[in-house]
Amino acid sequence: MKTLIELRDTDPPSRGRIFHYPTIRLLTIFTVVLFSLFTLSLTYPVFAREDTSLRYLQERGAISKLRTDSPITRGEAIKILTTLDETTSQKLPACSLEEFKDISNEHLFAPFICEALEQNLTNGYLDNTFRPDELLTFDSAAKFIMRKYEPDPSEKDFFGWLNHRNAIPLSIECAQDEITRSEFADIVMRIDSGNTSHPTKPVQELKDCSEVLQSPLSHPSCENSYYISRGWSYGHTGVDFPLRADTSISSCPIVSIGDGKILRAEYGRSLGNFVVIEHKNGLQSLYAHMGSDLKVSAGDTVKRGEEIGMMGCSGYCFGTHLHFSISKHSNVVNRSNRVNPSGIVPY
Repeated sequence: MKTLIELRDTDPPSRGRIFHYPTIRLLTIFTVVLFSLFTLSLTYPVFAREDTSLRYLQERGAISKLRTDSPITRGEAIKILTTLDETTSQKLPACSLEEFKDISNEHLFAPFICEALEQNLTNGYLDNTFRPDELLTFDSAAKFIMRKYEPDPSEKDFFGWLNHRNAIPLSIECAQDEITRSEFADIVMRIDSGNTSHPTKPVQELKDCSEVLQSPLSHPSCENSYYISRGWSYGHTGVDFPLRADTSISSCPIVSIGDGKILRAEYGRSLGNFVVIEHKNGLQSLYAHMGSDLKVSAGDTVKRGEEIGMMGCSGYCFGTHLHFSISKHSNVVNRSNRVNPSGIVPY
């Protein structure tokens, strides 16, 4: 009689065992490798184009380092556009820059912004600032680039102009997106070289992701109840809103300027009772010297126009008022990070 071991050795394989384990393992490895190669084939043209576009600018002397995915500022974008022409880069003008109150003649990008004014590439913001250190958005890039290459000054359809030249990168989702150096270089290379063969995003697929902000005192009961006693300056990095003498604190609540998340709602020795809200696109808003009855806590989400508290005079202050500040992509509690809210937040 055969032993159990002998029976196991001589039994034919069961019907369910079609593949041996080594075969299955090899097939799995082959599938993973094939999928990886397919994915790489889809992404390689994008990486290659980004690298090519940055090298194109490097060869033209407009940039020194590639830094593929790093963000780009408005000042740096202007420098690139004004140094693409060899004749321009050799005769950068000196000017007083009186048009922009936030740029001194010693600023790193001052000569390039002077040249941009000569070439009519920019008019700056309505509050007479240029904000050279602010990150560049796609809509601003479109304006700069079209004004660089379009001889007709009456042309205003920046996105349509780029779309007609197949110069909107597929990676751009929203008109207000902050773009990378690679994306900016890609757009410039397509226009500057006249190469319109690259894939482009149709202009009708661009989303409008702008957020409509409102005044921190835009509650209906606040109408004509407050005024601005002190505006924004580099010595006072915010706007002060005191109540008129005939208005009670309870009749004019402070509201969030837009949808967002409460980062901080606490007491500070200088700011008193304050609230910090993070909004879209890296914007932070600060509401300081508030009363003790804060209506929000850290971690809460708020909607545009939602009440967050009342005016007060907590911390270092003189008289009941709201101190309001904003920053972009930085901690708004740090004074050096704050930017002028004029033109960004209506009040």
